Amino acid sequence: MTDDQAGIRQCGQCKEWLPTGEFKKNQNGYFYSSCRECTNSLARERYRSKQQEAGKSPRKVAPEDQDGRRMCRDCEQWLSLEDFSPSKHQKSGRASYCRLCMNRRNRDAAAAKAVEEGREIRAIRPRGPDDRDGERMCRDCEQWLPLEGFAPSSTRASGYGSYCQPCMNERTKASYAKRVFEEEGREVRKPEELPDGLKRCARCDEVKELAEFVKASRTVTGTHSYCKPCFNVVARESVIKIHGSTRNYHLIRRYDLTEVEVAAKIEEQGGMCAICGRRRPSFHVDHDHETGKVRGMLCFNCNNGLGHFKDNVEVMRAAIEYVIDHYGYHEDARYVPEDMIDPKGTWVYPEQQARGDDLWAILGNLEPPGPAGEGLERDSSTGRGSP
Repeated sequence: MTDDQAGIRQCGQCKEWLPTGEFKKNQNGYFYSSCRECTNSLARERYRSKQQEAGKSPRKVAPEDQDGRRMCRDCEQWLSLEDFSPSKHQKSGRASYCRLCMNRRNRDAAAAKAVEEGREIRAIRPRGPDDRDGERMCRDCEQWLPLEGFAPSSTRASGYGSYCQPCMNERTKASYAKRVFEEEGREVRKPEELPDGLKRCARCDEVKELAEFVKASRTVTGTHSYCKPCFNVVARESVIKIHGSTRNYHLIRRYDLTEVEVAAKIEEQGGMCAICGRRRPSFHVDHDHETGKVRGMLCFNCNNGLGHFKDNVEVMRAAIEYVIDHYGYHEDARYVPEDMIDPKGTWVYPEQQARGDDLWAILGNLEPPGPAGEGLERDSSTGRGSP
């Protein structure tokens, strides 16, 4: 064989110059010296010689496909390609044997393997009659039914299996019960026959009406396996098992915070409410209802007050003016009440005094009034103080 020239090679057998695509490659990526046709003919000759030495008749070579039809190598019938079993090794995607012959060969191979292993050969049921007018006979109940009434099957050309849907359900239940008994050593509980509208709870084992069960759209009865009290107990136990506590579950679900993160925020605030500055036994998470962003930790009164005011700054400003108008204009009203002063007479929260002065900045940069409300004039239309 001479060297390649312009993408062509000379076959070492037929001596013809052919494109490199007509030559096979070995596992190292090098071309064979013979073209595909010569390589295949040599392989067939070696195969026939080995078969003759072993005393076996060589396998028949089927002719090439003609007009979308192929001859089966067993029954030697010309059939459509759709009547042949799928095969990923053939260019056409179909095997060399029709489906009937392929099934027979598989059964013979399975029987031979069972004999070698000393196992009992399972009896093979005879094949049912062919479909007629879009109907098929179920192999269990032997009733002729439309194809749509059969269980789906990806291995059948029609897309449907050999058993109708009810028979397939019974076979599936029996197979599941057998597998559970072999693997776990227990029997599957059979469904209990109860009057219509009644159901037995799987937890408390009491028969109750369907209205006392939690609704579930994926079940046949439309209800859950547990009654409402048992469902609540199981759900609570599941929440505690997964999240540690119901509070932690609700914090994650509502605010995307854990109890540890909430405790860290309270510690950042010095253990005090972010508004009133008092120490409380419990705190609530305050968040923006529009964006969902967490703003801080508040006591119950402050959090409840913001909720009633709906975070409206104008309404809260009017409320501050209202309180000032009706409770006088003395300096003590701007600072913390007496119960927030310790016995030594010092401020518990010194920053509260600065917050008292900031109150007037919110009201329009007003000067803090003196005793008896000096520096403010009352608006005759609103009754509120004005500069």
